[in-house]
Amino acid sequence: MEKKFSIVEFDKAYKEEIKKLVKETLESYGFLIDKEREKLINEFVEKNYPLENKHYEELIEKILEPYKNKVFYVWFDAPTGYLTNTIYASEELSFKDSFEEALKKIKGKWKEWFANSETKIIHFIGKDNIPFHTTFWPGMIIGFNKSENKKNKILTEKLNLPYNVVGYHYLNYEGQKFSKSQEIGVFLSPENLSILKEIPIDAWRFYLISILPEQKDSDFSWQDFEEKYNKELL
Repeated sequence: MEKKFSIVEFDKAYKEEIKKLVKETLESYGFLIDKEREKLINEFVEKNYPLENKHYEELIEKILEPYKNKVFYVWFDAPTGYLTNTIYASEELSFKDSFEEALKKIKGKWKEWFANSETKIIHFIGKDNIPFHTTFWPGMIIGFNKSENKKNKILTEKLNLPYNVVGYHYLNYEGQKFSKSQEIGVFLSPENLSILKEIPIDAWRFYLISILPEQKDSDFSWQDFEEKYNKELL
């Protein structure tokens, strides 16, 4: 028989971890790039790849200084991470690789996902991200595919558009919206993940599927999780 899950034991460990969280405030920058500045940015990235925090500071100081204090909403370009992460994972790249080293390693495996007519890309997202995945992200791909001047050394193929975008309602946490800044949710440091690992992964899958917010907002409750785990799975 599996070990019974106790919310009291978890809650105690969780509160200890919350105390370790550190709040930070960061400035945001937004800009429109002219051709000359785009050239400078590309040269800077290639020279200093992989970029560290000090490089971003230098980039802003030397090239993007006129655009300080302008905000550029993160979810406009965040979907490009799908492509970047696919390239890194499929090509087995390391963030320690230089730009030229990374280029030499890339054999085109990433194209199976993003440049393959038989591949269907489906996004599962929260309802607040629907505009960015159905308008901005596809628009960026269409613009790239129509471009006749592709100087990119990696993306030489036309990219797949999303096949479908599945938008869910919100999954809340104990009656509140998940929030990093307000520490609402489950925050555990890597060294203490063993606390969560005591609960079988299938238990997590079972409970999260049972409260999937398909038709309306739903709520993650530790008490409800404990009851379902102990009564329905054990």
